[in-house]
Amino acid sequence: MENSLSRQILLSILGLAILVVAVVGVSYAIFSTTLSGSKINTLSSGTINMSYVEVSNGISIINAMPMSDEEGKKLVGNDYVFDFVVSSNIAGVTTVDYEVVAEKVLVNGALLADSDVKIYLEKMVGDQYVAVPLTSPPQAFKANGVETDLGSHAADMILYRGSFINTEAVKAEFSEKFRLRMWLSDEAVIDDISRTFQIKVNVNGKVL
Repeated sequence: MENSLSRQILLSILGLAILVVAVVGVSYAIFSTTLSGSKINTLSSGTINMSYVEVSNGISIINAMPMSDEEGKKLVGNDYVFDFVVSSNIAGVTTVDYEVVAEKVLVNGALLADSDVKIYLEKMVGDQYVAVPLTSPPQAFKANGVETDLGSHAADMILYRGSFINTEAVKAEFSEKFRLRMWLSDEAVIDDISRTFQIKVNVNGKVL
């Protein structure tokens, strides 16, 4: 069962548009709901509660030029990064596995090639963001190729795999902070055609 929260993040790049729709969907076998329209969104089954919080407003890069991975990884500010938090309150001994994935969305008009856009996800470790293994070095969009047991589709690109594990009988809170960056690859060829690249960023989870 799935739920989703959607928001648009627009990058305009010299006539090229990269549209990112951030969608957090949490899949549980024990309940189903849909989240939309609020800053803080919560799923709850009575014993498990999972929330998605938008920390920043999204990415909006105007008149950007193609850049190297080293430059892209250093982009800062509300217009250049998208921060979000996935958290869970778990009552009792329970494990929640989850995946952060990018889902490519087909749109009308000319498209940027998958290789033209770099995707880079970081997770907060201690007091700083650290690159997650699956997008380090930064990666172009690439489909996973198989459906996962957490509900991610074969056409999705898996960005991160994680778990919330409560080993105690008492209620415990778990939280992960993430930061997403995207930029135009330094190998992208710019022409006079307006092009679009659109993805959804989903979180799919399952109670074990």
